[in-house]
Amino acid sequence: LSGTLQKLYLATNSIKHHLEFARDYQNMGAKRPQWVDVRASCKKAASNMDTKNVSVVIELRDLEVFADPMLEKVFYNLIDNSIRHGGAVRNIKFSFVRDRDGMRIICQDDGIGIPVEHKTSIFKRDSGMEGEQRGYGLYLAKEILGITGMTISENGTAGECAMFVIHIPPGKYRTKPQLRKRKSQRPSY
Repeated sequence: LSGTLQKLYLATNSIKHHLEFARDYQNMGAKRPQWVDVRASCKKAASNMDTKNVSVVIELRDLEVFADPMLEKVFYNLIDNSIRHGGAVRNIKFSFVRDRDGMRIICQDDGIGIPVEHKTSIFKRDSGMEGEQRGYGLYLAKEILGITGMTISENGTAGECAMFVIHIPPGKYRTKPQLRKRKSQRPSY
């Protein structure tokens, strides 16, 4: 009987997963792209999941990107993948760096990383590695980012870490250093 219940449980979870994907996929692109506060979006994504055993550090201050309003789902999927598939992940860090080709948002964990042979296939619909439930999360992330010309890749080292890099082309991001400066110059009473 327990084998039958286990199969029923797995089938139910699979159906739930497919329905959630269908809803998210349908919502993608439903609203016009807008300027999104990256730090707030990432923090909201982290707050919507159980991260009690994982330190999530978000160093995305004063950065906005022109993106689909579902950007939060991208961060949610990156955190979720680290926790569910990264082994004994204890740390996930989000940061950004400007380069000559635009801006990069980096999500790096201290998990087991992704084997070289899976680095591109993980972004395909119905991707999967043997023995693991792989679904649509990274595919959906790639599609959400692609709406405004952003791309995502996995550049980590298998056995050491996963490192997802979101490339944001020029004109699709803006920094707000003037806001940080104004906040630090508040008068003291």
